Amino acid sequence: MEADSELLPVLGKAQIPLYVELGQSKLSLKSICEMHPGSVLILTKFVGEPLDVYAGKTHIAKCEAVEIDDNWGIRITEIDKASV
Repeated sequence: MEADSELLPVLGKAQIPLYVELGQSKLSLKSICEMHPGSVLILTKFVGEPLDVYAGKTHIAKCEAVEIDDNWGIRITEIDKASV
């Protein structure tokens, strides 16, 4: 257990990319090639539905989108205890 406490300051400085998944869509290659500015993709999530947060490929939380000044952000609503 002591070794874990010695590693925490080192590991605590590591930066891991986080990803927020807004939804998914399956498209044919033809549809993708025909995309242009203004094209709209229908996603699997509904407006207001919780979004998924990933650290790498590991699901770590659920969140909701929020607007902060002129930026988008997320508010964590649930932590995936199995991944922590």
